[in-house]
Amino acid sequence: MCGRWALGLAKQDLEQETGYSFPPDSYYRQSYNVKPTQNQPLIHDGKFEIMKWGFSLGKTFVINCRSDTLLVKPTFTPIKHQRCVIPVQGYYEWNEKTGQPYFIHSEDKLMYFACIWRNESGIKHFVTITTEASPNIMPVHHRMPVILKKEEIGKWNNPQTTIQEIVGMMRPTHDLVYHTVSSKVNSIKNDGPELIKHVKIQTMTDFFPRKSKESHSDSPKKRPNVESDSPQKRVKVEPENPTQSPIQTLPRQSPTQTPSRQSHSKDTGLKKVKTEPSPKKTRPITDFFSKKVQAK
Repeated sequence: MCGRWALGLAKQDLEQETGYSFPPDSYYRQSYNVKPTQNQPLIHDGKFEIMKWGFSLGKTFVINCRSDTLLVKPTFTPIKHQRCVIPVQGYYEWNEKTGQPYFIHSEDKLMYFACIWRNESGIKHFVTITTEASPNIMPVHHRMPVILKKEEIGKWNNPQTTIQEIVGMMRPTHDLVYHTVSSKVNSIKNDGPELIKHVKIQTMTDFFPRKSKESHSDSPKKRPNVESDSPQKRVKVEPENPTQSPIQTLPRQSPTQTPSRQSHSKDTGLKKVKTEPSPKKTRPITDFFSKKVQAK
């Protein structure tokens, strides 16, 4: 949408860079956070002229117009003969999904936005013209301003240029670059060259960094101490049957089946020893009577 831009060059630097001069009594305030309704220097009639940004349409305030509807809306009939150009260092755009501000600019020191102007109560007002964004700008925003080449400024401002030629000049620009900037640009109270400087986006990994795989591989892993300093004695168990291996495994039983005592003793090779019950000791009946007599 292009609702903010930066134009922080001094008047002398701006004249030297563009080749156009300011009138002696003109006032130009450089800013890195230009907002609508501010006065800006526009190239018109072969020189710089101060105009106010935005059209007042009753209760509506318009700061730009679409190139695809420019020729059909009566509000923008000045496209036919009242055209102008504004130089900027770059413009700000906010990502439509995240709200992150970006500064979009070219490799050159200045870009030239195509504009139209009209007279409102004796004061000249201007609006920028937007078109569909180029593929490299599409991740940030789906619209972008119509940007002219420096050698096209005279042709754009010339009233003799035909509408067909004007339409051919309203195309996307493909050689722009952009970077993230501070959210300070969100407030129109902030201004200064620090607003256009690149600022890294803070993510969750910046607060909770992940450990790399290399750091894990560098640290030695703890392994169980298999070998002991003190020698251990090994005891070899000889089976009763020489043909029987020292270690025997029990047959696998189902969970509901429990091995019987007989099968267990048979599988483990234990010998059954038959023991005779010891005879019960009987006491003579006279023992009971002798104890009673003694008690009396």
